[in-house]
Amino acid sequence: MSCYTNYSKIILAAAKNQALQGTVDNANFVGTISNVSCQDSLTITGKINAEGVIANLLYQGNGCILSQGSCALLVQYCLGKKIAEFRNLPEATFFEIVPVENPAARQECFLLGWQALNKGIKAFKQ
Repeated sequence: MSCYTNYSKIILAAAKNQALQGTVDNANFVGTISNVSCQDSLTITGKINAEGVIANLLYQGNGCILSQGSCALLVQYCLGKKIAEFRNLPEATFFEIVPVENPAARQECFLLGWQALNKGIKAFKQ
């Protein structure tokens, strides 16, 4: 089984998980980003509780399976974690969080969710 086959199954399964899609009611942070080269767009909404824990997190967007699937994997990873873990982290950290190979030609699609999350977290004021 090739690496591409494994990668496709992980991304496809994550992108199909509709439980991670939508908007969080009474969200206290929002991050929206678009990839102008391919027209993909993502919005991440979340609720961070008084202890600084990401209590709820959902995404919605339009675009390729790679941008949607990698964002879904990111949402799964972040739930229940402290916001402090995500402040000022470089994009390279995302490659450790999402357990799939990153094709260099599709890096912008792969990182779209990470960029939306960071945009929302940086704007968040507790």
